[in-house]
Amino acid sequence: MRSLIALSIAAILVAGCSAEAPIPTPEPVQVTWDDLNEMVEAFGYEQGIRRFCEDPTATSQNDFLAELEAMAGFDTALLERAMARAVEVQAEFDTADPEEEQEYVCTGEMFGSSEDRANTARQKWAELKEQVNE
Repeated sequence: MRSLIALSIAAILVAGCSAEAPIPTPEPVQVTWDDLNEMVEAFGYEQGIRRFCEDPTATSQNDFLAELEAMAGFDTALLERAMARAVEVQAEFDTADPEEEQEYVCTGEMFGSSEDRANTARQKWAELKEQVNE
């Protein structure tokens, strides 16, 4: 009798588990090219200036692009455009002459403005992701 009760409980549990609704896949962030480009550039210039001047480990643009790549369902065409634009921004720093341009690039104003712009992009990105989670 006990084994019959145990078997019945096990069957109910198995049936209950299989009847659960599947975990929904989150919707991808909806963003225009203009907004995405603005964020790519903001993170790119922040990362580029930091790497050019003082911090070779800066990764704000890389982190942002990795997050986009990992996002299920994100528009592939937009991702490709963002990656291409990121390469263009990085190329500006890769071709810059450290001896000639460091004095211009590595100023408090450049650091401050690039950080402000990146912080605005971080806030915008957080708001876009939050809209999906609502």
